[in-house]
Amino acid sequence: MPTQKCPPKYVSKRYKNIIHIHDPLLEQSYWVFIGIKKALLFKKEAEKLMPKGTVLDVDEFQSGKFTVFDFGPKGTLGIIWGKDKEHLIHELLHATIWIMGKRGIPINQENDEIMAYYQSFLLREVERSPR
Repeated sequence: MPTQKCPPKYVSKRYKNIIHIHDPLLEQSYWVFIGIKKALLFKKEAEKLMPKGTVLDVDEFQSGKFTVFDFGPKGTLGIIWGKDKEHLIHELLHATIWIMGKRGIPINQENDEIMAYYQSFLLREVERSPR
């Protein structure tokens, strides 16, 4: 009888237009907003899910956004949005550089491989999330 494989613990979960990615290695969670073409609609959708009074710094002309919310002892949450794949990849690079710096990994040419793999990990999780 074949055995059923268990998915890895970091498998993305999707709720409507939000993909939740959790990276157990660097202990970081992200919400990636997809399918939203307008910056102010992204702002509205994200602020609905954040603690009361949270305001995202977004203007109508933006094509993408990466920001981090600090919940104190509960950790941080990276928020990522790009109006299309090109802008999303751009924002994933911002997220990659942020987490490397936050975890004490120097951002330089000697560490570009870990940065490339991390950005690929984030993109792969977005692309493989259930539709």
